[in-house]
Amino acid sequence: MRFELLVVAFVMFGELTCVGDEVPPKPHQLLKCVIPSLDKWQTIAKGTSEEEVRKILGAPLEEWNANGVRFLTYGRIRFSSDSLPDAYEFTITITDGIVRNVYDPHLGHLSKDGLPTIPSLIAPNNKSQFDYYPRLLDLRWVPSSGEYPIEYSIEVEYSNGGQEYRLEKTYSSDIPYLAISFVAKGFGRWRVRSKNRLGNSDWSDWSYFYSKQ
Repeated sequence: MRFELLVVAFVMFGELTCVGDEVPPKPHQLLKCVIPSLDKWQTIAKGTSEEEVRKILGAPLEEWNANGVRFLTYGRIRFSSDSLPDAYEFTITITDGIVRNVYDPHLGHLSKDGLPTIPSLIAPNNKSQFDYYPRLLDLRWVPSSGEYPIEYSIEVEYSNGGQEYRLEKTYSSDIPYLAISFVAKGFGRWRVRSKNRLGNSDWSDWSYFYSKQ
């Protein structure tokens, strides 16, 4: 029996909700997401009262206490991948009734118009060196903000030591992760851009690496 992951995106009352069905999903795809109104989210800052947070954002998806700290979760993005965190969350921490920290999956780089933001590259670190073979690389980046679902294009280029780089391949991914086998010994670089139904982001900066084997 063939199982398909159905992802539906719609905007309601300023909140974006992506709903996956309950059958086993394909690997490396968007599973579910609930994203709060980003306009409202960005009004929450350190020092805001918990009462004001609830007035602005309403009831959280989840809330719990640990060591005197209250955690309020207002959004969550999940992918069907063992290579990524279980969930990327929009979470606020509160002590003594006051906001202490505000966390979002996009490290503060939030879309203002639904267009996807430029991906921020995480790993491997820029100018990393490798001395193993096969040349397997795990490419990771911060998930883009914007209207979901979001897809990614990944360009990988190589050089034998000169200034000129040549395109090895353009990959695509539905999640902020890609495992590749690099084609050649020597210098390489990679970059990512995101896209959704509204358009494309700009490319990220290049991240460079060197394979010794």
